Amino acid sequence: MQETDLSIPVPAVLASEPGKVLVELPQPDFRGPRATAFIEALQSFEPLGITRCRRLRDGVIVNYDVGALEVHELRALLLAAASKVKYMVGDFSPSTHVLPVTFGGSFGPDLSMASVMLDSAERTLIRRMCRSRHTVRSFAGPGASVFCEVPWAKDWLRAQPGLSVREVPRGSLTLSAQGVTVTSRRGYTNELVVGRVRDDFLDVPAEIRMGDSVWLR
Repeated sequence: MQETDLSIPVPAVLASEPGKVLVELPQPDFRGPRATAFIEALQSFEPLGITRCRRLRDGVIVNYDVGALEVHELRALLLAAASKVKYMVGDFSPSTHVLPVTFGGSFGPDLSMASVMLDSAERTLIRRMCRSRHTVRSFAGPGASVFCEVPWAKDWLRAQPGLSVREVPRGSLTLSAQGVTVTSRRGYTNELVVGRVRDDFLDVPAEIRMGDSVWLR
């Protein structure tokens, strides 16, 4: 395996070859609980492109399908798994992120439906999402997408008509009873698509960790 740079600070990618990366985890004993927790976190995102994870004495070998996962998508998955482990052990320092978002139109075709279901004008709904800081509480699978807390009524989805599952591009902003999801990679959803992160900020969601704060602007 040869050295490479996927710009992943933690966990560090020590070496790679097509379809395989060696990931270093920040702990003395890589065979211990943190390595197991990392693999479990990675598998919890249901990543169809990752085919195998194997613990080594000096890290974890991750095998993946180069046809199913691009480098930036693999990077998002590895970062999210590491973030989940750090959050569980309390070893993290929260950061604040600002995401410029375009709402409505072709970037958010379900904004009008969301405003009807929440009994709110579109402008009011956008202000509601943008006026407060949201806390990242989890990651969604597939794609290690970021879940942000948002104060919706718990049962507002009960009246939602059946939405077909459709493909959404990276950076899409989707809305559900659980909150706002910022997709870290291209994927499929049946949630309400209300907006999209501006193109020059598409790499930011991969940097967001559990416990961080997010402002939508």
